[in-house]
Amino acid sequence: MGLVRLYTEEELDYLWLAIEDKESNYEDVAALLGRTVCGVKGKVWKLTKGTNKGGLVRRPWTSDEIDELRQLYPILPMEAVCERLKRTKSAIKTQVVRLGIRKHEMIYRDEDEIRYLAEQGLSYREIAERTGGTVKNLRNYAYEHGIKVQPEKRSDNHPWRLDAEKIFAQKERWRKEHLEETDEEAGSVKTN
Repeated sequence: MGLVRLYTEEELDYLWLAIEDKESNYEDVAALLGRTVCGVKGKVWKLTKGTNKGGLVRRPWTSDEIDELRQLYPILPMEAVCERLKRTKSAIKTQVVRLGIRKHEMIYRDEDEIRYLAEQGLSYREIAERTGGTVKNLRNYAYEHGIKVQPEKRSDNHPWRLDAEKIFAQKERWRKEHLEETDEEAGSVKTN
């Protein structure tokens, strides 16, 4: 292990100012102090341990990034948002909580269009494809606004449907057999 250079009073004062201004990042502070980024992170952690000061901002959010986050987060999956903004999931989640952005608040621009398509008998999937939303968000939106949408049509070739027909046929055979037996027993009881 090499020699460790102790922090001077001026360097510690500068670090405290950087921690409190909430805009400084580790790279800039390390370059100014002539230290490694890892060394600055370690010292900031030691200084803020037991306080609610937090640490330095790794890369401050620009107003353009925040605007883009507000637009993209409700409609895109998290991975796509991370890729577009070049941010980590945790950074995006933290910023989303700070800004109060919610994932499921997909705002449809034209409620009349959704009502019209629902009245035409289209399913959730078909309406979502035409309006550019997701089925889940459309279901929530339709429920909240009292829009009645036709459920998805079921296939006649679905295995469950075929099994249901077999089960129904078995029940009918069983019912006929047992009803005939009970009718015969009831007839014999009446004659006695």
